[in-house]
Amino acid sequence: DFWLAEQGLAEHEQHGDLRDLVMRTHRTGDTVFVGPDESLLNAYGRMRRSDVSQLPVLDNGKLVGIVDESDILAHVDGPYDGRWERFNGPVRTAMTSNLHTL
Repeated sequence: DFWLAEQGLAEHEQHGDLRDLVMRTHRTGDTVFVGPDESLLNAYGRMRRSDVSQLPVLDNGKLVGIVDESDILAHVDGPYDGRWERFNGPVRTAMTSNLHTL
């Protein structure tokens, strides 16, 4: 329980930087993510429902990429014919996978 930790009544490893905030949602299971084989339409819908513009792409719990709204829109842009087919394509076709992690 993060309330207990914030009150000093329980301990969680603290780093004193942004990791503390990011890891908080991950520990509670609130992390919004998408899989590489899910459709771009699913990813875009998840972004809209969660009010975020980018999602980590996880494959079996491992970070394999990141996808944002501009990646998706650039991927589906083009002739109107075929747009839905492109939206139904997998996230892996539009995600950025060359990640530098700390």
